Amino acid sequence: MDQDINNLYVQIGELVKKAIILNFRIQGHVMTGDLIDTINYKIESTDIGGRIDFYLNDYGIYQNYGVTPSQIKKPFAKPRIEGLQRFAKLKLGISDDKEALSVAFAIAKKHSIEGMPTNNSRSMGKKTGAINDAIKDTEKEVAELIEKAMDIYITIMISNTLQKVS
Repeated sequence: MDQDINNLYVQIGELVKKAIILNFRIQGHVMTGDLIDTINYKIESTDIGGRIDFYLNDYGIYQNYGVTPSQIKKPFAKPRIEGLQRFAKLKLGISDDKEALSVAFAIAKKHSIEGMPTNNSRSMGKKTGAINDAIKDTEKEVAELIEKAMDIYITIMISNTLQKVS
């Protein structure tokens, strides 16, 4: 892949990555930074240009789209309760283990009825769509960068064709 085109793909990747991180932060989805640390992209060269694939921990998709109550098959499963207990400690500032466990069970019950985010969480602002919003927020700039990459790619194709003809 041409270095100028690759640089434009890197610009697109960084632009979208930063927008996803910003939108997760705006929605309050930062507790430890683990999710944000996993957001990354990979540029792949193809016959007709290139592709940028984005990656993040699976739970980022659940935060982006939300989860219905029916999707929570075992709301009181031990790993889920342990995660909610950790949430109670880190995000809600509860230091007592028993109180954090009690809060974890209460949250799990609420999730089993309302899904995630809960109605209360939604009342504090937008809690889903961070990735979708990032794509929308960067659409114009991404289109401009793709147009620049295509101009370079077409110029290279024409140049290569003319060299073959000569």
